[in-house]
Amino acid sequence: MAVLIKTDRNGTKTFRGLVKCERCGGMGGHDKWAYTGWSCYKCGGTGLVEGTWKEYTPEYQAKLDAERAEAFAKQEAEWQAEQARIEAEAEEKRQAEELAKQAEEERIKAEKAISKFVGQIGDKIDLHLNGATMTDVKIETT
Repeated sequence: MAVLIKTDRNGTKTFRGLVKCERCGGMGGHDKWAYTGWSCYKCGGTGLVEGTWKEYTPEYQAKLDAERAEAFAKQEAEWQAEQARIEAEAEEKRQAEELAKQAEEERIKAEKAISKFVGQIGDKIDLHLNGATMTDVKIETT
């Protein structure tokens, strides 16, 4: 049985009475609690506890819903701005990494251009000698 406690200036009525237990969901117990006696410790197995609740007038409920929607829209806008900032930072970082990669490739190309070596390790080198004999080839070591 519900008892009216008070009525606010905006018409909200506050009641006190038995409400569904939030620990067991009004079931009074659960199979997972079988080793401790199945019963809910909060409601003692009845599924009901003493509690309070409010009933709003339709006008005040509409006002609360509008405030919640406004707060949600503000939160959503902040989240979108944060996401845009994160994506911009990621794009900036990606571009910086791309420039660093290109600079490294250019540095490697420049080193190869001044190098005495013709290819990479493992490259196949074809040597065609026309009219030369092994006595004509000199190998110098440093």
